[in-house]
Amino acid sequence: GAEVAYRIAVASGKPEVIPTGAINLALTREALGDVEGAVEAYQIVIATDHTELAPIAEFNLATLLEKQGDLAG
Repeated sequence: GAEVAYRIAVASGKPEVIPTGAINLALTREALGDVEGAVEAYQIVIATDHTELAPIAEFNLATLLEKQGDLAG
């Protein structure tokens, strides 16, 4: 399914697909209630320093952590 495709994109090693695959993986994991998986995937996006997606991942990660009561980060 979609999650498998996102994981393949992340594991591809191709810088042009890793950020998109990782952010979609993060959103999928978050929707499924897998906080740890979502955090890990958001961190992958952030590490790519992608111009458009890294800031979105930073915001989404902060929002997710806040929902979990982790205000200090």
